[in-house]
Amino acid sequence: MIDNKHESNHHLLLADFLVESSADSKVVVGMEVPATFGNAFIDSRKCNDGDLFFALPGEHRHGYEFVADVVAKGASAVVGLDYVGNETGPWGKASDETLSRVIQVPNVEAALQEWAKQHRLRLNPKVLAITGSNGKTTTKEIVAALLNEITQTPKAILATEGNLNNHLGVPLTLLRLTSQHRYAVIEMGMNHRFEIQSYCRWAMPDIAYITNIGTAHIGELGSKDEIARAKGEVYKGLKSDGVAIVNSNDSLCVRQAEEFGGASLFVRLLDTAEVSDFNATKNEPGTFEGRQGLIAKHSRGELQLYSPSSTEVDWGIPAPAETRAHLGNWLGAFGVLQACGFDLQEICDAAPKVKIENSGRAEVLTLDHERNVRVVNDTYNANWDSFEVGFEQILNGEAFAGSKLWIMLGDFLELGSFEDEVVFRIIEKVKNESRVTHLGCCGPMMRKVSDAFSKSVTSNLKSYWAEDSRKLAEWAKRQDVPAQTTILVKGSRGSKMENVVSAFLEA
Repeated sequence: MIDNKHESNHHLLLADFLVESSADSKVVVGMEVPATFGNAFIDSRKCNDGDLFFALPGEHRHGYEFVADVVAKGASAVVGLDYVGNETGPWGKASDETLSRVIQVPNVEAALQEWAKQHRLRLNPKVLAITGSNGKTTTKEIVAALLNEITQTPKAILATEGNLNNHLGVPLTLLRLTSQHRYAVIEMGMNHRFEIQSYCRWAMPDIAYITNIGTAHIGELGSKDEIARAKGEVYKGLKSDGVAIVNSNDSLCVRQAEEFGGASLFVRLLDTAEVSDFNATKNEPGTFEGRQGLIAKHSRGELQLYSPSSTEVDWGIPAPAETRAHLGNWLGAFGVLQACGFDLQEICDAAPKVKIENSGRAEVLTLDHERNVRVVNDTYNANWDSFEVGFEQILNGEAFAGSKLWIMLGDFLELGSFEDEVVFRIIEKVKNESRVTHLGCCGPMMRKVSDAFSKSVTSNLKSYWAEDSRKLAEWAKRQDVPAQTTILVKGSRGSKMENVVSAFLEA
């Protein structure tokens, strides 16, 4: 378990904020605050004695409305908008005690980000940036857990918590760094170009890994090529001596690495055909198609790795029922650890001891062990690529051999003009698989999928549609699921498909 609890003696230096600040920060006249602070928050409910509160303007409520509350709880300082000279502004009505804690700036968000940058520069841990369309959270968790297992020093490792992977979450994570942290594993999400470029300006990563390039956020970016360019900003944002870890199974990732042009370590999970080609050809040890890197295959319930000095399998790590995508996350994490300077032997020794919480990420739950009825809870998020991976996992996985398949789908969000194309792909995928016997859908997008089968005179598949996941869950509770059945539940976070998972578990 990684120790991500906030250190009470965090020591965020006021000088980090005031020196060379692009936010043009200043302290109000007469301000009396300590030189250091505890933790940084944008949620006033989390602020405690000695902490720092960034009073961000919000869509419905403004952070300055809660300044008096955080000061009463003992906050050392508040960063808020500059209203000097405006008697009708919030500080015109503030008490002297509140005013004595306020650092006024023209842009609170920019101040948060600049402070994070200066704090990262001063403490200078090794920063490991993880991004990608699918699997970035899982990969981040694996990297952090491996570091913890190998170093046996939990307080030396900082990792992104929850979904703090955006323009506010990245700087807040960086501000949790302490002098004890040697590694910071920073997850970076995005839905527009140049977001990751900004995150890299603050985080200055030493090592970066793109898990894959998929169709998540294609509605905003327009094409997979544009998504690749947006993700590729993490390579271009590396420090001058940084290392790019490259998923060579994904040609778009390879292209971004080639455009980056710096030091790279390629990781590749061989498919069945490639295994025979690799063993038969005269590859240089530790290379594939002329690239230096880490190569692995999945065979006999193991993730088997080739060492850089051999074309023979050197390590086998138990992986009896893992998907190719999940194995790819592990392999990418191994590459990140290698780039940190750890020996592959110690990485492989640590891997079997690591347990990753995968709630909602292809999580297999047993409903009835004797009748072999299971739910694959894949409700954390959804796009076409992750649906296809989950679907193929069940069709081809040894653990699911012979089982019938029920599919429960909520809307995939942020597809924009590509929605109809994804609907078509889902219909084609499902109708060509005889093992699918039931289809439950909710939401306006998935109504199109459901209608394609409910109105078909040739399909034997039983289809049901509901307005939302709660109503679909009510339907699920009434179903008599036969033996030898696997139920795949999938949808974007906004679809709340965990309601359907809960219904099957409670039925």
